[in-house]
Amino acid sequence: MRKSIYSVLLALLVVLFYGVDVAAQVRVARSEFLCYDRREDANKDIRTTIDKHIVIAPEEQFRTDEGKVRAVYEQRIEIPATWQDYNAYLHIENVRGDYTIFFNGKQITTPLDKYTPADIFVSPYLEQGENIFAVVVVEEEAMRLLDEGLKIAERKQFENCYLFAQRKLGIYDYNVHLRPDSLGRFAELKLDIIADNSFSTNEVINVGYDIYSPEGKLMEYSVNDLAMEGFTRDTMRYSPYIYNSNPNRWSPKNPKLYDLMLYVKQNGILREYIPLNVGFVEYGYTESGDITAFGEPIKLSRATYNNICQNLFWAFLYNCIAITVAIGVFSPLGLTLSPMIGAFAMSLSSVCVVTNALRLNLFKDTYKYKRKQREGLSQLYSIEEIYKSEEKKMKTIKLLVAMVVMVAAFALNANAQNKKEKVKKEAEVTFVVDLHCADCQKKVEAALPYVKGVKDMKVSLEGGTIWLKYDPNKTSKQVLANELLKMGYAATEKKVAEQK
Repeated sequence: MRKSIYSVLLALLVVLFYGVDVAAQVRVARSEFLCYDRREDANKDIRTTIDKHIVIAPEEQFRTDEGKVRAVYEQRIEIPATWQDYNAYLHIENVRGDYTIFFNGKQITTPLDKYTPADIFVSPYLEQGENIFAVVVVEEEAMRLLDEGLKIAERKQFENCYLFAQRKLGIYDYNVHLRPDSLGRFAELKLDIIADNSFSTNEVINVGYDIYSPEGKLMEYSVNDLAMEGFTRDTMRYSPYIYNSNPNRWSPKNPKLYDLMLYVKQNGILREYIPLNVGFVEYGYTESGDITAFGEPIKLSRATYNNICQNLFWAFLYNCIAITVAIGVFSPLGLTLSPMIGAFAMSLSSVCVVTNALRLNLFKDTYKYKRKQREGLSQLYSIEEIYKSEEKKMKTIKLLVAMVVMVAAFALNANAQNKKEKVKKEAEVTFVVDLHCADCQKKVEAALPYVKGVKDMKVSLEGGTIWLKYDPNKTSKQVLANELLKMGYAATEKKVAEQK
């Protein structure tokens, strides 16, 4: 990679001034968001149509493994004149190293850690026309402490980095929660919209929002005016109720989200759209540090996950062994599996999986039990809890026993039925036939086995008899006699006892 004079100068600047606070630290503490020009683009996260949005993807200019300055990345950005009446922000992340930011040769930030996405106010450092943006990766001893035991997902370098401009009269930040009301009947939207007026004159901003349910139904909306003095910020607070929300409570099994849209209206025209997805949930923490949802610990979800993993493991192992035996891999060793035993084994596999899943009924919420004990409820409560727990165990045991008995009864009944049908499916008959020669014998032996229902046969040329074993459900003595007649041999039944 080339080493430009500019990159070397940047590296020297960092070496000279590294560790010294920058006079104007421009990092802003606010939520990450983009302002879209059209609602449909906001819903689909289409950024190519945003008028004042530039993708940041600087190219490497310098790299070394020694010293405080490890790498320099540079990008030339063209800023149009229309950006003068806007506030420009840089969003940067995925740098893969601690870094500091330069614009047009001026360091604008102190070193930033590589893990935390940053929003930086860059309007004072932009110039109309071409601007040189640079990221200088540095080595900071103090920041190494962040690397101890910390793992993050690996992403493409400078992924989701961008520069965008926002109107000086607009939404600066927001705070949103969708949580149950005091009685738990429905959801209550707690929405704070922080408006910003960066003009020196007094202005009136028109701010609104609307929220749609996961099914796409409009639940609430509001548009309000706010008069603001120059260079000030103010907060608009909303707290509407969102009805029929309990079926949409968020959970890993029910990950439904409400669509919340913030927007700014100016001269009757909607100018900026900020899309948000909000889940109806209330999280908290217990004294032991466990996460709660709607006031209850969510340990059961971990138990459910472990139970699923156990079922998958045992089912996979069980089927690997059973299928291998069933297809006859071990038949040379005398180890085979009859269809009836296979059916029973398949049913038993299902019983094992269901049994393991039913163990979740024995899951005990120890936190809730201890919390109620601490609240000073009577000792009768603990006895009642024990009774309920034992009753639940007994119901589970009864259900398991009933399932095992049903499966066993089904297997025994199927086996008995199979034996009964097997007896009926075999019959024997001996016909006396006038066979003249060996050719006659070969003719009969070649054709008669292909008659439907014939299982076995023996032809005696000397005795002039044909013995047949057949399935009475598929053929009969008369049909077999007719088949012999078609071949030119009249057959009469020899009166012998049927062999079963």
